[in-house]
Amino acid sequence: TESQKELYNLNVDRYLISIDHTPKGIVQVLSKKFLFLSINRINRGPLFFNECDNQEKKLVLLEIFKIFNNYKKLNFLSFSPEMKFNEENILKNSKDKNFYFNLPNWKSSTIDLKKDEFELKSQLDSKWRNMLNSALKENIHVKEENNENDLDKIIRLNLKDQIDKNYKGIDSKILKSFLLRSNYKILSAYVGDQLISSICISLHGTTATYLVGWSNDLGRKKKSMNLLLWKSLLYLKNKGYNYFDLGGLDKGVSSGIYRFKNGMGGKNYKLVGNYSYLSNFRIFNL
Repeated sequence: TESQKELYNLNVDRYLISIDHTPKGIVQVLSKKFLFLSINRINRGPLFFNECDNQEKKLVLLEIFKIFNNYKKLNFLSFSPEMKFNEENILKNSKDKNFYFNLPNWKSSTIDLKKDEFELKSQLDSKWRNMLNSALKENIHVKEENNENDLDKIIRLNLKDQIDKNYKGIDSKILKSFLLRSNYKILSAYVGDQLISSICISLHGTTATYLVGWSNDLGRKKKSMNLLLWKSLLYLKNKGYNYFDLGGLDKGVSSGIYRFKNGMGGKNYKLVGNYSYLSNFRIFNL
């Protein structure tokens, strides 16, 4: 968020959400003003506390709409809430407000690092586990590379990979700005002095998220990405992290990446999707 604020000159406001003076969650709003217009954006929010039930979440969403999506005050909102995709969540309505969430929606998978090493390895699918075992027999050296030059290198290699393979990833400027303001870990695989693959992981709270990965032909041949992700799991587990989010799992975008990540045996999840002020509608009875 601070990266977007700096690069795109956005305003950032953070709110504590309370019901009857009891904290129920937090929300962060990005906004951009154009003369009398205010365009507001909430991404992966609000974040609700465990004590917030479904009815209270609905009240919170309606209040957010009342404040940040007020046409009379020229306030317009788009947002992707941190709410799981289900029949109850994709449509919200009240007497004077009806709204729904549509595609694209965020899909990913989380690995429970509280499991022991044997369980983590057992949940890998057989093909993934075989590739890992093959990589473990190779003469591959894995090391941490966490300075800014290493960050520049993996971002540059990842951007080249996006161009060569014609897919869209995280904007390089936003990615670098975000990582320089946060805690991250880069693991790289070498054969001799030759770099064959790298991954970058963001560390936040008790969770880590896979952000960027790159591999050359030799790295793919030696299954070095399997080795790097496995080493990452063990590192994060030993450091006391509870979950490892694989950072995006969409078969429609890349079937190869989907199969690779899905082979790690994590728990898949899907969020409701995105709302924009263009999605609002009225309900009529026949």
